[in-house]
Parts: sequence; C-alpha cells; structure tokens
Amino acid sequence: MKARTASVLAMALLTSPVRTQVWFYDHSLNSGYRYNAGNGDADGGSTDFGSNRGLQEGQVITALGPLIDTVEASYLQYSDGNSQVWIELFDSSGSTLIASSGLTTAYKTYFTDDVFGMRGVTYHANVVLGGLHAGSDYMIAMQVVGPSWAYIARDVNGVEGSYGRDYSHFGYSGGYGTTEWTSMGDLGFGEGMTILRVGST
Repeated sequence: MKARTASVLAMALLTSPVRTQVWFYDHSLNSGYRYNAGNGDADGGSTDFGSNRGLQEGQVITALGPLIDTVEASYLQYSDGNSQVWIELFDSSGSTLIASSGLTTAYKTYFTDDVFGMRGVTYHANVVLGGLHAGSDYMIAMQVVGPSWAYIARDVNGVEGSYGRDYSHFGYSGGYGTTEWTSMGDLGFGEGMTILRVGST
C-alpha cells in the first residue's frame, strides 16, 4: 500500500503543471542583489503632489510553465497606498495582451528602505494567468493603484528586459514621454531585474 501511495504521488508531481512565479525584485539581503533605482508603475500621486500620473513598467520573463500564479513586486513609495493592483501579461514585445488580472487585491509586507529613505512595500498578488508556453518570453506588468507615487525597486546593473510607458487604467496622464513600450535603457533609467521562482504558492 505504501508503494502504491508513493507511486500515485510521484505521478501527480510529474503531471502537475509547472507554474511560473514572478518576483519583480527580491530586495532581501540573502538574494545577492541590491536595488539602486526605482522607476515606473505608479498610478497616483494626488496625495503627495496634488496630481496624478499613469506610469507602467513591464519586465520580460521566460516562462517555466503554462501558468503564472504569483506576482510580487517591491516598491518605493512616498506614502502608503492601498492594496489594489492590476497585472497584465503580454507577448514579449508588449503589443498583444494575453491575460489580465483586472483590478485585484494584493497583500502587503514592508521592508526598510535604507537607500532612498522612502517607504518600502512589497505587493504579493495571487493570480491565474494562463496560456504560456514553457521556454517562451513574455512581458508582465503590475500597476499599483494610488494615491501614492510608487516606483519598482530595481537594480540597474541587472539583466536587460525592463520596459516603461505612459499608461493608466484610470485615465491619468503619463510622465515618461512615450505611450509605446520603450526600453528603460533607452529612456535613460537603466535596466531592471527579475527574479523567477517555481512551485506552488
């Protein structure tokens, strides 16, 4: 009976789809990386500056399986925003939308920002974004709802594949000067860093 149970468990593990979990930036001291910049992905600013801007940042990833079930991003904020985010999955060029979470609630944890002296917030969103092919590249974006300005914490010495554009799900104007997905390097902000992890949430 024990051998049969082990066999069934092994088969379940082999047939379970590999899911891609995306960390936009892993700020932990044990990660081996350290952020030194923050750009993009804000949809707010009214509380801090009396105006709203829609900025969105995307990161190219390589899918490890057919699903994305967790997206996390570490942000630097002037003040604490709410817990709502909007996550989108595109083809690698950002021209074709493949899946969207719509407006969804994430849970937040906090970290100490001793680089810029801002509020460090990590948004954890559980989603089901499907239709991926393992080994193929895609662009994923998480946009945080205001009212605070929010910037993804990034290491500009990281791998290439970070893009930005003026965009808002709520009608606010932009600030990058481009409505097309443009390499953060071309915008003068350097490139980003994506940490991939695989497994169940």
